[in-house]
Amino acid sequence: MYPEVSAWLERFLLQRHLRSEVRVLDTSHLPVYRALRRLNITGLPGDWESWDIRVDVLGIISSKQSTQLALVECKNSAITLAHLSQLLGYCRVVQPEYAFILSPVGVSDSLKRLVVTHGRRDVLEYQHPARKMARSIVISRWDMTTKSLDYASVITGDDNRTRV
Repeated sequence: MYPEVSAWLERFLLQRHLRSEVRVLDTSHLPVYRALRRLNITGLPGDWESWDIRVDVLGIISSKQSTQLALVECKNSAITLAHLSQLLGYCRVVQPEYAFILSPVGVSDSLKRLVVTHGRRDVLEYQHPARKMARSIVISRWDMTTKSLDYASVITGDDNRTRV
């Protein structure tokens, strides 16, 4: 899944950051801080060298003003609360611009019940920038045929899905 997800993430980021340099890496076997160090990325928060976490795909958006990140976790089974909790922890540390958790199976019934039926979209939120919409994890089924998100399955912290 990693090559297809990497290609999708690169297209996604390039469409949204036209004047920025975009790089996407498979970091499933490499801590984020090591990937950033190897690329000599600048414009990161001072604590970036402590980010000893492994996400499956890392997106880097670099402009003259800033460097932003995108984190993607890929699962082969239904996305559970445990999977969400892992990525939520990573996002609280890294505070990426975008965060996704994807699976060709989709979301588990219990997680869907929590977030959609019971309206607990707040559990997807990881950052609350001043005077901006909260940043939240996007959960989606990965469509193996189209090699993209199944947009009908997308769950976000925003009921209107304005961020995807």
